[in-house]
Amino acid sequence: MLKVTLVTPEKKLVTNQEATDLLVPGYEGQLNILEGHADFMTILNTGALSFKAGEKERHFSVHWGYCEVSDDSVTILAEAAEDAANIDIERAEAAYSKAQEKLEEAGLTVADIEKYQRKLQRADLRITLARNYRENN
Repeated sequence: MLKVTLVTPEKKLVTNQEATDLLVPGYEGQLNILEGHADFMTILNTGALSFKAGEKERHFSVHWGYCEVSDDSVTILAEAAEDAANIDIERAEAAYSKAQEKLEEAGLTVADIEKYQRKLQRADLRITLARNYRENN
């Protein structure tokens, strides 16, 4: 059994949760972490994090961070994370629209374009996770 902890600078979302079949958004793709996995540390990208806790599946939106696996203990330090059950779809849709509008503005620098693309990606992920959660619960 894995012990999962998910922390952001603002709060702990999960503390030593017993879990199986953990999926994390690795920098170059989704990583599946099972009991007995080799110890490692990796950078996380924006994406969905999920795991099974008993009969229940938990889903989170994660925006950048780090994941460390050590002796079946998994610690995720994320810049931002949100439980799919708590995502405000209207707020996420507003963030998506705002990022789209900003991307359509003339004279953006490459850094601005990358920033608004990341915001668009994050908002899209939040919308998708929230809708999936509401459809399945």
